[in-house]
Amino acid sequence: MPPSEDSLSPAGAESEPAFDVFLSHNSQDKPRVRQLADALLEYEVRPWLDERELVPGRPWQNALEEIITTTRTAAVLVGPDGLGPWEEPEM
Repeated sequence: MPPSEDSLSPAGAESEPAFDVFLSHNSQDKPRVRQLADALLEYEVRPWLDERELVPGRPWQNALEEIITTTRTAAVLVGPDGLGPWEEPEM
């Protein structure tokens, strides 16, 4: 799913954040997280999901740091496989 026009505003622009919730999750839970992201969109809640928003070939660690500091809230999702290796640093 391509980013909405709202998410394309330049960094630092004085507008509302492009995303409402950062979805921190274990990659083992990706199918369920995709379903959650789709459900949130139906309620006009804009989720940030790595596979939909990270640009291939660009440093993803910097993108994570930026989105975590600019998103309204974060959801740390814990599924059957527990926390993933990146969830602790994201928290």
